[in-house]
Amino acid sequence: MLVTNRKLVLHTALSTDIVEAIPHAKLFKHEGTNLTAVPHGVEESLVLRNLGFKNTPPPILSYYAWPARFSAMEHQKQTSAFMTMNKKALVLNAPGTGKSLSALWAADFLISEGVAKRVLIVCPLSTVKVVWAKELRHHLPHRSFEMLIGDKASRLRRLETPGTQFFIINHDGFNVIRDKLTDMDVVIYDEATALKTPGSQRFKLFYKWSMEADRWVWLLTGTPISQSPTDAWTLAKLVNSPNVPKSYMAFKDLVMSKVSTFKWVPRPEAMDICQRVLQPSVRYSLDDCMDIPDTLYIGHECPMSKEQIKAFKEMKERAVLLSHDVSAPNMAVALQKMIQICCGVVYGDNRTRVNLDFTGRYDMMKDLLEEIAIVGDPARAAKWRLSKGDHGMPAGGEKVILFVPLRGVQDRLLDMLSADGYDVVSVHGDVTGAERNRIFDAFQNSDRYHILLAHPKVAAHGLTLTRAKDIIWYAPVYSLESYEQANARIRRISTKGKTRVHHLYGTSFEKELYSRLQNKRRVLADFLEMIQGVNED
Repeated sequence: MLVTNRKLVLHTALSTDIVEAIPHAKLFKHEGTNLTAVPHGVEESLVLRNLGFKNTPPPILSYYAWPARFSAMEHQKQTSAFMTMNKKALVLNAPGTGKSLSALWAADFLISEGVAKRVLIVCPLSTVKVVWAKELRHHLPHRSFEMLIGDKASRLRRLETPGTQFFIINHDGFNVIRDKLTDMDVVIYDEATALKTPGSQRFKLFYKWSMEADRWVWLLTGTPISQSPTDAWTLAKLVNSPNVPKSYMAFKDLVMSKVSTFKWVPRPEAMDICQRVLQPSVRYSLDDCMDIPDTLYIGHECPMSKEQIKAFKEMKERAVLLSHDVSAPNMAVALQKMIQICCGVVYGDNRTRVNLDFTGRYDMMKDLLEEIAIVGDPARAAKWRLSKGDHGMPAGGEKVILFVPLRGVQDRLLDMLSADGYDVVSVHGDVTGAERNRIFDAFQNSDRYHILLAHPKVAAHGLTLTRAKDIIWYAPVYSLESYEQANARIRRISTKGKTRVHHLYGTSFEKELYSRLQNKRRVLADFLEMIQGVNED
């Protein structure tokens, strides 16, 4: 197969079949050899692949400019290529590999080729603005988009905006106006494990809607089997996997074994079966991505509540007014106050704690935990609410260190995460040395504790905690030493594979703090510059 001038030239005995399937294909003879010329477009490439020409090159790899603020990585290009060659597909790339941008590039290419006109992105509410809208604004400024959020009337009004090509809606919002979304050509469903329950209205309504027209449907998730092998069934059904049983119970019998009236356990071959049914799919782990550094730093913007926005603005203005007194203690106090507001727990007089609404940051953190494959357990959550402290046994998933620089926030997060059924433990200055050692040993050397909730100063030196491949900073610190030492807990000589450091932030002030820490720049000494010269994104 030869590619020339946007045409594929084939020497094949199936030329008649090709012309029947692609009427505008041309038969010709060159130096006595019968050849077939086919335009190298998306639809023609799909037809050729269906006819058995599986090595037909994806057009996007030859003709797309990959618009972005940075160069596209090879695994991102291959992911986009896979998506444009599969009308229904699963994108299972690990968190931090840039699969959202791969999906946007694929959709953008379909639009530029005239294959699609309107793209619907369905995602968690916490990522509508801070992830998807931001990605579109930064990397595809030539495309128009609308965020379908608010009440039903607001969503419908934005849906009618003339000339719009991308529409972003949250998972629950989709059901509110799904009957008005009939003209969407491409659907990108982010965090697709939200559809894992076959009896839920969310799955039933989306499945019915997705099958009502010949749409492109791409499901994105780094954790397709977050709690049980049975999670794979709904995802496989949505992409029309040829290997998945028609009924959920038939699939459950394949991957699970019933050991008592109410208890099922995975069969030994469950993972192999899941891999077989989760097709077509593409998967790049962090270790597969050679152009990603050993430690990947990822920022996650979190929505701020109205009271946080108001309090932060007042505190920032006060800090500027007091700029004549630039002593280190005063700067540290001002900096801490601003971080407290961002976290949602502010210390008042006599160390009293004033709680602010920080739902946006907490929800973003939970979305991130699910991406890392750490999940809560509703049954254990109910038990915790009765006993106020029974952590029980792990619910399944990986491990993560959650660094929180404020004790009040740490205590509040422990209560909330425990109530949501996470296997979490907290380490701070009031935990005895012997108890700390027991917790660190259990985290590193057993299946106990999926989330280590730690103050940076307590877990910043000497420890090896390589059972975790991810660190989440709930908020930044202003000590470069504490930041670097804390991150070093998962990057040791014995570390195998890549690691990730996640930065949660709600303001450009915090984002700038992380940037300075990452680039080994001073924080306290440049405090005035930070509060006066930060550009809002």
